[in-house]
Amino acid sequence: NLAHAGTAARALAAVARELGLDDLLEVVEADALAHADELAAEADDGGGDGEIDLLWVDFGDGDSLDRFFEKYWPLVNARGGLIVVHSTLTNAAARAWLARMKARARAGDDAHQIEPPGRWATSETPKPR
Repeated sequence: NLAHAGTAARALAAVARELGLDDLLEVVEADALAHADELAAEADDGGGDGEIDLLWVDFGDGDSLDRFFEKYWPLVNARGGLIVVHSTLTNAAARAWLARMKARARAGDDAHQIEPPGRWATSETPKPR
């Protein structure tokens, strides 16, 4: 809902506008978990395609990431869509979530495969579908 004081979402929208990419970006100001239910209902009613190509997660409540993924994962494009989680190095709850995802991936759970941030990346962790 953009309530996080340090959110970069507004800056992201401005940069996308400067690059002429704003027509490819939708910044949603809503409760993230409730919005997933709305998107799923739209897809079920034929009002939406139900496919998110890139979902950037930037919220402070890392403890909600498991529920977030349960709700959004079915909405991510199965042909290469990404969920990118911000602050997986700097937020303790997000780090704990990332450790759980790594353990699931090591156990062979393909649905929880993650791509670690690059050596020089900021604290973003992309999760390919």
